[in-house]
Amino acid sequence: MKKLTVREKYLIFLAVIALLTGIGYYLMELPSEAALFQAKADNQLARTEYRTADRLLNEAEDTKQELESYHQYYMELREEFGPVLNSYELERKISYYFEKNGLNLVEAIIQDAKPVYEKEKSQEPVFYSGTINAKVTGNAQEFNNLLDELADRKDLIITSFTVNPTGGEETFNIEIVCYMMAEKSRLE
Repeated sequence: MKKLTVREKYLIFLAVIALLTGIGYYLMELPSEAALFQAKADNQLARTEYRTADRLLNEAEDTKQELESYHQYYMELREEFGPVLNSYELERKISYYFEKNGLNLVEAIIQDAKPVYEKEKSQEPVFYSGTINAKVTGNAQEFNNLLDELADRKDLIITSFTVNPTGGEETFNIEIVCYMMAEKSRLE
């Protein structure tokens, strides 16, 4: 085997340095670049998740405010319509208004409360209605007072009436629909 010249030794030395540099780059820099690329991707994912969480949090606040508003509306409806009443309670309720306005209840036929469905019967009903056919006696002024008092109410609606004059007092045949609200409903 012949001895290597200085030039050959120098070239081999450069080749070894280049080889070591290449292996070092391959073992050190490429993994760190891959880690940096992965860190950037993770950072972008974390930012996206943060923005999504922030948006959902803001939507939750808006939803909470809407729910509070809806609950307030529900409570107002509850005050206007009252709970579902049976026949006896309906008679007592309507008798109060007749007596308050000077009319005398002679006869009352009351149908039990029935659910009022909005669109689908599959949903739990929120409102119920009961029909009252009442025969009362009194004068026209007392009946007008009753009409005025019930005009602004949403829960008691006079759907029809007839007047039969019988001398001193008149007899009124009145049909009243009473709307009521379920105690526990899907609106709560």
